[in-house]
Order: sequence, then structure tokens, then C-alpha cells
Amino acid sequence: MKLKSLLPFVGLILFAYLIYSIGLNTLSEAFLKVNTTFLLLGSLAILIKPFLESLKWYSILRYQGIKIDFPYIFRVNFISQYYGAITPGKVGSLMKAVYLRKKLNKPLAFTSSSVMIDRILDLIVVAGMASVGLLILADAFFIDFNKTIILIALVLAGCLILLNKNLTKVFLKIAYTYFAPNKYKFKLREGFYNFYDNFPKAQNFIIPFLITAAIWVFMYSIHYLFALAFSITQIPFIPFIMINALGTIIALIPITISGLGTREAFYLAALGIYGAQPENIILMSVVGTIILTTIYVVGGLICLYEGKVTL
Repeated sequence: MKLKSLLPFVGLILFAYLIYSIGLNTLSEAFLKVNTTFLLLGSLAILIKPFLESLKWYSILRYQGIKIDFPYIFRVNFISQYYGAITPGKVGSLMKAVYLRKKLNKPLAFTSSSVMIDRILDLIVVAGMASVGLLILADAFFIDFNKTIILIALVLAGCLILLNKNLTKVFLKIAYTYFAPNKYKFKLREGFYNFYDNFPKAQNFIIPFLITAAIWVFMYSIHYLFALAFSITQIPFIPFIMINALGTIIALIPITISGLGTREAFYLAALGIYGAQPENIILMSVVGTIILTTIYVVGGLICLYEGKVTL
């Protein structure tokens, strides 16, 4: 068996170890003490997330000059998030580009641009928030802060370059002129222009960026409700959402499904320094993940089987 086929089980094994270390009895007792008001508020609020995600993608497509009705966008987003929920690193969420190719009858390089813009905006917002989270945790974990900031700056710079057609053209021209084999140069050049065809102007990223920022703040606020539901009251709201941004990045490491295990291990370390109890941290993370995943799986399966969106 190849090593990469075993990677998704690393996080699951880690998660099982965390559950074993804390104990099922301890977790059960903590769950029975849940504040049902906060749990219900969080569960209802999380239902809004698929609508906001669809709205963001819809706005990106509009700025690209691609006019597709919102119900179709909503269904495709649900389906792609369903695939994202069951694949390591949420790579399945990129299925949006495949469905869009079928709808528009365009090359995949063309239809993937809106999806990549969507993901890049997510990365810019989350990395920005995570950098504040690193500031908060730097002293506690003795992080080499200068190197961390340099890494984040490089990631953000790369994202901004991807969003600028002229800058990317310079870098890619150098790449396929001097490094690509001759037989692939034409395909790479064609793929580049398909990717950036109808690419929005820089000012047109403002609204999608603001929607992206609002989505992440909204989601971390919901997570804060789940924290309150499980008696995690020691952590101020702003540090909590910034630390959660770091958790989001760690959950993308493709060694598990939906970040299970790696995310919980990080939360135990990061939130534990505030005095939050391990059993409450695990429950906060797992319950929130189960609710969101259930929404995506049920909604995605409904959209798949109703047959209005097909490949």
C-alpha cells in the first residue's frame, strides 16, 4: 500500500488517541452539561453559511461577466462542499470548476479561475487573521515569529500575484520559456490565457473580499457560541477567532478527513493555555464539525439526487 493512501488515517488515529486519553466517561459527563441555548443558536446560525458561500461565488462570476442563476450556483456549491467534507484537505470542493465546465461548455482552465479566486480570497483572509493568532500564541509556544511572518508574507504575496494577470504573466512566461519542455509550451500558454480570460479587474475584488471576510468572522462567531455551549468562557472573543483561523489552516493539512484529529490537537494546545478543559475543547470542535458536515452531506446529496445539476 502506498504511503499517500495511508495519510488520511493519520488524523483519525490522532483523534482516536485524544478521545482515549480524555476518556469517554469524561466526555459524556461534559456533554450532559451542555448549554442548549448556545448550542441551538449556533446550529441555526450555521445554516446561513452555504447561502453566504454561494453569494460570494455568485459575485465573483458576475464580475467575470459570467451570468448564471443563483439557484444553480447554490446547488453546485452544496455539492462541492459535500465532496470537500469527505476528502482530505477539502480538495473535493474544487468540483465547482468541473460542474461549471459542463454548464458553460468552456475549458477547465477557464472555469477554474472563479474557484481559484474564491480559494485565494479565503486564504488571504484566514492567513491575515491567523497572523494575529500567531502573535497571540507566539510567547506561549516560543515561535520564531520573524520567520513565521516572512512565510505568511510570501503566501499573501503569491496570492496577490495570482490575482494580478500582468504580474502572473511575467512569472509564467519565464517559467514556460526557460523551464518547460518544448512540447508543453503551447498547452501551458493556452491554459494560462483560458485561466485569465474575463479575469476581473483588481477593484472588482473588493465586494468578494468583504463577503469573504464577513463569512469567516461569522463562522468563527458561531464557533464561539459552541465554545460557550461547552463552558469555554475563559477566552476573549477576538483572541478566540484569531486562534480559530490558525486552526482552519492546520485542518487543511491533507492527513485526515475534514481536519479531524489535527484540528482538535491544535485546539487542545492553543485553548488549553487559557485554562479550557480538554473534554470541553474536544466537544466544541467535534459537535460544530458534525453539524456543519451533516448540513453539507445532506444538502449535497439532495442536490445530487434531485438531478437539476449534472456533470
